[in-house]
Amino acid sequence: MTYSPPTPKTWITKFVYSFKEGNFRRILETARFLRRLGGVWQANSLRVISGLAVVITCDTWKDYKQLVTKTKQLSYRIRKLDPQVDLLLLLSPDETITEVTVLATLESFAIRNSQGLSSFNGGKG
Repeated sequence: MTYSPPTPKTWITKFVYSFKEGNFRRILETARFLRRLGGVWQANSLRVISGLAVVITCDTWKDYKQLVTKTKQLSYRIRKLDPQVDLLLLLSPDETITEVTVLATLESFAIRNSQGLSSFNGGKG
């Protein structure tokens, strides 16, 4: 059987509804998702990582903090739904912090950037 990636809308719906009803699912229902090839780099430690990424962002810092505290749970669900995804990127509301998780190892680190999305490549932005 060959792998066929899920359509974005179907994937997001399955992902969001895989969580129990409640505050966290409400945060995911209002969040914005992007699934695309991309990468991140960190000049200080000379780290470059690229691959298929899922980017999640929300409107408030309170919601962003909730996403960050659930990074492992989000990572496991993403890997289960789409094993082709390499990275989870949680983008802060003002686009100055990106919490990066490498899904294969669950290694996480934060990139702080006063210029927003310039720490993310792989297309427009």
